[in-house]
Amino acid sequence: VYTLCWGYLLVTKYSNFNQLVFLFWFANVSSPMIGMVFAENDELELVIEIYSYWIQHVIASFIAPLALIFSGRYAHKTYVNPLTVILGYQFFTIYMRFFLTPMSNWTWANLNHTLWGIDNDPWRTTFNLKEYYYFWAEFYLCLGAITGASLVSGIAYLLYPSIFKVNEELAVKVKTK
Repeated sequence: VYTLCWGYLLVTKYSNFNQLVFLFWFANVSSPMIGMVFAENDELELVIEIYSYWIQHVIASFIAPLALIFSGRYAHKTYVNPLTVILGYQFFTIYMRFFLTPMSNWTWANLNHTLWGIDNDPWRTTFNLKEYYYFWAEFYLCLGAITGASLVSGIAYLLYPSIFKVNEELAVKVKTK
């Protein structure tokens, strides 16, 4: 779903709706990053499955958001504000609870660490969260969302510092509409 939404944003023009979609996914670039750090691909048998897993996570974490930032269509600097990221993360929580959870229960696939508590989640095992896992997971994943958005924004700044000037001009133009 991440890759499809990033693809949608890459091929469509800027609009208020697309700005919300960008906010939603930019606030959650940490989710595929977490999927790379705590990879659960032991059950993938074919080499193409493993490559697909890693390619999809790299695209969703870095390549697609950076491409949209460098295009200058979205004033991503405004999205790095922690309050904005928290808002985007709340959208993700709704998506996760009402879309991913039923799909995960139906397919028995752990699509996200916060759907089923698993032992390779360091927060769950270190703090022995057990039945409180779902409550605390919302907080530490929100912290991850802020960190992930800041990391991608920092990479963008290091690679292409002049894009921040273009994004400031876009943010002013959006506010005046």
